[in-house]
Amino acid sequence: MKSLKTTFLFLLIVLVNGCYPQEDANDKQEAESGFTFMTSPDDRMILSYIDPEGNIFDVWGDKDSQGKPVSIDQITIKSKGDTTQLLINEAGNPVQIFTQEGVVFSFDWISEVEGSLSVLSSDGLEQINTQINLGNHTEGNSGNENNLRKTVGSIRKGKPIKLELKGENSSKDRVISENSLGNLNVYVNSCNAPSNLDNMLVIVRNKSGEIIDRFPTKQIGNGHYVTNIPLGVGAYKPSEYFNSATELIDKLCIVDQQIPDYAEFAAAEVICAQLSMAFVASGIGTPFALQALTACAGLALTYKAICTINDAIKLSNLANSEFLNRKIQEDIVIYAKVFSAIPYKESQRITVTSFPPFPDLYVDLGSKVDLKSLTINPIYPKAGEDYFAISSFKCLEVGSLVKMSVLGSDGYEDSISFNISTSQSGGEFKLQVPGADTGVQDVITLEVSDILGKVLERKASIVFN
Repeated sequence: MKSLKTTFLFLLIVLVNGCYPQEDANDKQEAESGFTFMTSPDDRMILSYIDPEGNIFDVWGDKDSQGKPVSIDQITIKSKGDTTQLLINEAGNPVQIFTQEGVVFSFDWISEVEGSLSVLSSDGLEQINTQINLGNHTEGNSGNENNLRKTVGSIRKGKPIKLELKGENSSKDRVISENSLGNLNVYVNSCNAPSNLDNMLVIVRNKSGEIIDRFPTKQIGNGHYVTNIPLGVGAYKPSEYFNSATELIDKLCIVDQQIPDYAEFAAAEVICAQLSMAFVASGIGTPFALQALTACAGLALTYKAICTINDAIKLSNLANSEFLNRKIQEDIVIYAKVFSAIPYKESQRITVTSFPPFPDLYVDLGSKVDLKSLTINPIYPKAGEDYFAISSFKCLEVGSLVKMSVLGSDGYEDSISFNISTSQSGGEFKLQVPGADTGVQDVITLEVSDILGKVLERKASIVFN
């Protein structure tokens, strides 16, 4: 184990040193603005920023009926040929990050600095989960890794785990907000049923094949998603738009406040260090660990996107910024791309005029078994407190074998296995695990074997406080 730990730490040092730029205060100088503000009320892009290195940050969110920016929910980062999708919450913390290579980072926050991280491999076959604390620069799961309780015998001896299988309520609508209504509809199915909680873009190209833009969608109903192709109808007053966007960005920049005494990109470094130690503790093989840690080391630019934009916008002004009431005025090719599916799935490509009504787009995700990340609730269970391990699924076939197991550092071990007797288009597994002593680490594993013998695995670990 010592040699494995050394290997992971060496790997992390190499990746971090290679991917995190070092800032010299003497090199700082005021640059051109690089900002373009999209002032049309029907354009979900709030602004686009090009930094001095040529990295592009497209910021998306909701506007009110007059066109004033009111919220930000997504940022597209384009850097050196790679495109990364960043979904953020109302506080500015990342919720999900989809990398160009297909690795998915999912965050669950209980505060601005504490939460959990799960990483899903690009092929969707492996996953790891760990606790994270951006205010803790020690190695491992929030600093508890070096103080794990490994004695045999525990307060939960003889207490079994309990598993609940819940089917999805397919009639449930998921209305986001009035501002989410758009002029282009996308309908997504999986297993011949509406598919929910998917992440996708509507891609618009000109007839020569060049990409005009990628428009994020929002879900407004059961399997129903919408986006806007901007028509350039009206425009919010530039000075007021600039002030509103600036205030919104500044409010969401919390990374610098999380770890104020450390160098730039410290938050991402802490996340990668704690992820590295989670791999050491879990024993998950090197190929996935290498893929995940390589992707993590490249997240410095992504994780700090909001604050990067915030720093730059403070140096900009009305005079050196561009304001665009954009409107597409040519025939276009449109199609939807579900980037949360593994592999990516696309709708048919349709050539249309640039003025609505636009035809509906349809994406069929097929009948392949899909498992979302295994999450823990509560993220930081207290001594003796039961917790739940939860994973949603799609397309569970008759004859599939499901196994969930728990292995504790206190010697506790239990598992449940069962066969699926009725096809399930969607739902979730919910495993209840009895509480343990402070410092005990649990590793929870979910395995689903389909009728062809293919195995999907999700793994999570927690340490009792």
